[in-house]
Amino acid sequence: MKNWRVKQSESRFNRGRLGKRWLYSVLITDIIILLGLILLLIQKMCDYNVQ
Repeated sequence: MKNWRVKQSESRFNRGRLGKRWLYSVLITDIIILLGLILLLIQKMCDYNVQ
């Protein structure tokens, strides 16, 4: 367990700014996917209401 934690901390330290950028991109993609799913659900609800 200690080795794994040390490796993780080292990789984080080496990445630096790139790691933060990668995190932000992942967060943004997750938000976009969630918004897309919500929009699809709203469209389906509207279709059911029309019928």
